[in-house]
Amino acid sequence: MTTATWTGRAPKELKRADNVETAPRISEDWLSLIIGLSIFVLSLAAIVNVDLLGWVVTTAVWVDFSKALGTVSKSYASLGGFGALVATYVALLAVLSAAAVALKIDIKKFALSFTAVFWIAYASWIVGNFATFAAVTPADLQKFGISWSLRLTNEGAYILALLVGLVIANVFPRFADAIKDAVRRCTLDDCRGLARRALAAESAVEVRKLLETPP
Repeated sequence: MTTATWTGRAPKELKRADNVETAPRISEDWLSLIIGLSIFVLSLAAIVNVDLLGWVVTTAVWVDFSKALGTVSKSYASLGGFGALVATYVALLAVLSAAAVALKIDIKKFALSFTAVFWIAYASWIVGNFATFAAVTPADLQKFGISWSLRLTNEGAYILALLVGLVIANVFPRFADAIKDAVRRCTLDDCRGLARRALAAESAVEVRKLLETPP
């Protein structure tokens, strides 16, 4: 059976046990719009000094791992960086699992797949923010007490994530197949091509443009 998530492609039709075809209650495009608008509406509460989303995790360029994670708003600083990461994961899992139910996707498989993808992706993002990879200006190098950097900016984490994806797809194919419910499907050649272009890019601007161009 075709697999997809709200970020991928929902199956156009499913069959009940009696072989009667049924369609998802709502399309993934409408779900994406509803989720996005809902988050936007929640963010508007800041206009009246009510911070509803300040607990979401944010990541900074780091050399001291304890300072890598934090909350978007200082109002929730007591939550701590790891607490914010867990809260963000739980919130996304709840929202996207509800979306998966609406798309008639196996909720258990999706939840397990999303959990694996989330933690692998965010680990890549954290590593990509390490100062030796992400620091750019001389002031940054001095701030972090390092003599050199790859100057990839924190967007170099996308390259790392691509490489991790290639390793998983080639070295751990069974694991890759197990988590496919939580990712958009693309061919291995697409991934390899995008990774080659990202590694050949001369600046972070060029890497950013790759994100806007289909593989």
